[in-house]
Amino acid sequence: MFMKARTAKQCVTAFLLIAVLLAGCSPSGGAGQKPGEPTKSANATEAKANAAPITLQVFQYQANITDEEFNKYFVEPIKKRYPNITLQLVRNSPDSTPEKLVASGTFPDLIFCGNNSLLPLGDLQIPLDLTALAKSHSTNLQAIDADSVTALRSYSEKNELFGLPLFDNYFATFYNKDIFDKFGVSYPKDNMTWEDMLELAKRLTRNVDGVQYRGFDPGNVNTLASSYGLPFVDLKTMKTPINTDQWKKVFNYYNDVYQIPGNFPNSKAYGKGRDSFIMDKNLAMDSNFGSEVTGLLQQLQDKGTPMNWDIATYPVFKDHPGFTHEVDVHMLAVSTSSKYPDDAYNVISYLATNKDVQMSISKDGNVATLNDPSIRQHFGEDKSVLKGKNVKALFTLKPAKFHKATAYDGIPRKVLGAQIKSVIDKKTDVNTALRTAEEEANQQLASAK
Repeated sequence: MFMKARTAKQCVTAFLLIAVLLAGCSPSGGAGQKPGEPTKSANATEAKANAAPITLQVFQYQANITDEEFNKYFVEPIKKRYPNITLQLVRNSPDSTPEKLVASGTFPDLIFCGNNSLLPLGDLQIPLDLTALAKSHSTNLQAIDADSVTALRSYSEKNELFGLPLFDNYFATFYNKDIFDKFGVSYPKDNMTWEDMLELAKRLTRNVDGVQYRGFDPGNVNTLASSYGLPFVDLKTMKTPINTDQWKKVFNYYNDVYQIPGNFPNSKAYGKGRDSFIMDKNLAMDSNFGSEVTGLLQQLQDKGTPMNWDIATYPVFKDHPGFTHEVDVHMLAVSTSSKYPDDAYNVISYLATNKDVQMSISKDGNVATLNDPSIRQHFGEDKSVLKGKNVKALFTLKPAKFHKATAYDGIPRKVLGAQIKSVIDKKTDVNTALRTAEEEANQQLASAK
């Protein structure tokens, strides 16, 4: 179960799970024991070809995907594997929010989202636990990246599985080679620490010819803390464990970066390091989500205005070497309201375990989650902006152990964001900020029970 008790939707979920178990030998069998192996049943393909046509809607929620990518990764491979299934994309919008779709009884069959989306969706009792379906379809979960699966299971108190990973986002340090060349500074190297980045940023933060160049933007403070895999809420006590030495180190570091004279952005640019790096081109280094940045860099290249850039590993803390950011999973889930849970599961298990699909995802510059070394070897081959770049940096470090996620994580996250801004603005000190953040978050958590 999610971090809040389920309501009447438990009955719906239970009914669906019973139906799945009874349908265990249905011709809509699932993925096999090996990556890319479609089914154990010799008649499954034939049965699928003769099945009645159905349309499964896919709800896109808090995870970006273009129409072209949806057709390439979803529609085309599923139409080839299951000719009777048509996939239809439903995007999150003011007129089709999860709440409105649930209230109207029209929530789609499948969800494409990021792992953090499980929290708000879980509150609405939307994702179906896939444990029974994975078992009845003989899905080999060992064929999927273990860190990604573990991260998804962390959203359940009972180790339930509310989705399957499709691909992971990656984290890296992006740097503008022109700024380094302009100031005669050597490029960043792999395995640099956050402390190394701080010293490098000091050398690159300069005002030249009326242009204020900034050395480094570390991103969101909560993202920075993920290098330690720090938790936000202890469910046993319903309190937040954020007034700690590690959070103090994160806050002190974050403040040190922004106290470099000239490195603090104006209010309009604060929290928008990606825009400063790509659009303004006045930021030397940006540690950020990879796919979002490379997507924009690809757009620049396609317009004929390429940027002179490269990547290095995401920084690590000196006392926690070898570990990068926690995994950030782009996943597929089945909704509890789907009339076709068996077929919906076939779709997501096939996309998550088929080698050809995962290879296509990898070649496009996304980190595929199927455990097959040959897939990673072809990473970024079809994304021209990545050619000649240091892509090996993306696979050098291990992800930090994923923290125990809860439905209440958003409360301390928001409070921490406000308090670190007060520190940067010199309105308070780190110790006071963390103490205040703890008090405010605990008060809100007590009210949220």
